[in-house]
Amino acid sequence: MKKWCILAVALGMAMPTFALDKNDVGEYVLLNKQGQTTSIQMKFFLRGSQWMMDGKRGDEAWKPVCHATGDYRLVASSAAKVAEYKTYLPQSLQQNPLSCVENKAFAFCHMSDKANPMLRAYWWLPLVAAKGDAIPVNRLR
Repeated sequence: MKKWCILAVALGMAMPTFALDKNDVGEYVLLNKQGQTTSIQMKFFLRGSQWMMDGKRGDEAWKPVCHATGDYRLVASSAAKVAEYKTYLPQSLQQNPLSCVENKAFAFCHMSDKANPMLRAYWWLPLVAAKGDAIPVNRLR
């Protein structure tokens, strides 16, 4: 039994991860189709190992949006979901590594450049009303 537990832990550590990492903590703004900033801002942060998101529009105060409980709890995306999300992106970008957190309404993803993994582009993927539309996101801080 002990051998199976050790094997399970080893396999779990060897599995690829498709979640965000601590380098993704920050404030972001959604862009429109012309690549201009909108009034919608998001702040992603970690509480322990749990991703959280606060949001605001324009000069409003930050409000909790996705915290640790309920349907809007952010979880790491599976490999299958990440493969699906790549199809929402421009075809020229679909070969780049993608990592995401998601809930029932959206996925928030970073895409790494194969040549320089620390260069990241960010995407907001609606999973309900506008499913299939990848919205670019700029990092503010």
